[in-house]
Amino acid sequence: MNTSHYAVMQENNEEEKEESRKRWLEIILIIIIILLLLFLGWFGMKFYFLLNREYSNINGDTFEITCDCGNEGQLEVYDSDIIWEDENELQIFKNPVYKMDEVIAPGDTNSYLFSIKNKANCDLEYDLSFSEENPFNINMKYRLRVNDQVITDDWVDIEDISKIVEKLDDQKEDKYYLEWKWVESSNDTDIGSRIEAYYHLSIEIVGRQVI
Repeated sequence: MNTSHYAVMQENNEEEKEESRKRWLEIILIIIIILLLLFLGWFGMKFYFLLNREYSNINGDTFEITCDCGNEGQLEVYDSDIIWEDENELQIFKNPVYKMDEVIAPGDTNSYLFSIKNKANCDLEYDLSFSEENPFNINMKYRLRVNDQVITDDWVDIEDISKIVEKLDDQKEDKYYLEWKWVESSNDTDIGSRIEAYYHLSIEIVGRQVI
């Protein structure tokens, strides 16, 4: 009788062990599912941020020339897309990350190239200045070079680039390289969440005959 009772107890212990093993497997499976859901949630938020961090830019520019060098007198300003007229919308912020669309985000950087050419039969002088409209405090920085001369070697605010006055002999040309960069800062997430955010960079060039 004792032997039979022992055999039953042994069988019950095996069943309890099997039940315990199943419970642990269920607990482990629940933990894995929770971790997977947390990962998917984190990945989804990152993906949402990447989709909504895009930032388009509209650029208005002014170009004036006062020259009395005959009918041929003119100062021509152009880039890879257009020859400037009195007012222009320039594609300053072409971005290779977005197939050269005008879309920027924190950390993005590229260069805008434009040329100023004296097509007159006299010497000209021109003033070049930059200004920005930046109500959302985007941390945009710039470096500037003309031909082989470095105007600003460090990344600076656009307001730190003083008005440039240059003389241009007849039939000569100056090539400008304006590097831009959105330097990451603490308010980038807030900017990315506001669809009304914008940034406006203006370039003004005023030319005149050298007398």
